[in-house]
Amino acid sequence: MGTPLLLLRAFHGYIYSGKLLWEDQAAFLTDQGLRPAHRMLALCVRHLPNDSIHPVLEYSNNFLSACTDPVLYS
Repeated sequence: MGTPLLLLRAFHGYIYSGKLLWEDQAAFLTDQGLRPAHRMLALCVRHLPNDSIHPVLEYSNNFLSACTDPVLYS
């Protein structure tokens, strides 16, 4: 690009990088309608209208997602 750029956030190699990544991922999950489970902040759950649930487990920079609704699961 020819000019130096200012890096606002770094995700790897800094003391607070894990915290910044966690905050960004938590904000994304909240925007998607998921809420942290009681006493287990790495697990977020969205309750769907037909008594189904959509749990998402967050670990580092990975997500594990499932759903009990067969329409959304497929």
